[in-house]
Amino acid sequence: MAQNASLEAITSRLGGLLPAAACRKSVHPRCLDKPASEYDEHSLGRCGAPLPGPEKIAMSDDLSSLKDDMVAFILGHGMSRFQGYVTEDVHSVMWDPRDNPESWKDFVELAKKAGCAFLSMDEEMLERDELDYLVQRLQQATYPSDDDIEEARWLRSFVGKTGFLQLGWPHQGIMFLYEVSTEWYERYQRLLDLVEDFGTLAIDDSDQDEEH
Repeated sequence: MAQNASLEAITSRLGGLLPAAACRKSVHPRCLDKPASEYDEHSLGRCGAPLPGPEKIAMSDDLSSLKDDMVAFILGHGMSRFQGYVTEDVHSVMWDPRDNPESWKDFVELAKKAGCAFLSMDEEMLERDELDYLVQRLQQATYPSDDDIEEARWLRSFVGKTGFLQLGWPHQGIMFLYEVSTEWYERYQRLLDLVEDFGTLAIDDSDQDEEH
């Protein structure tokens, strides 16, 4: 996933509430002046429980319309949208949708109640050149899998479609996140992880050859 421009300057101006080295998001100080307990009527996951993964939307294989709805809803609540992706190394809590595809509205309304002036937002659209590169990598694997190659080719029907959305807002040095993804995007990510593992194995084999 493509990373956005570095925001170290912004985070340093805000007192380093989110470490610049670990964060790709800015923090609005108005989001940090209320205790977290004030917002506990909304579902934010349970302490000690595994964080839920991205919500799966079954009714559509293209989230572009949902993205438009989110943008309109955010702007309609008087907040702005900051284009950026919150990485895994940032301290964060994942929103639990409880099987409610409309729960992202509660997430946005909670950001408004917390005093946030904006939400971060990121989307992933499947590009043809990225998919072609994935197919090529799978074909060049030491032990290529016909099933994986066929699955990658099947993904061509989703080129130009949006498969992943992320919303986020900060509070007391933590990013609260909402993520939603399609089934085909999850399969695409699985194949990407697979080819990354191929690269790791190739490096390990090269190191062992040099030792001998």
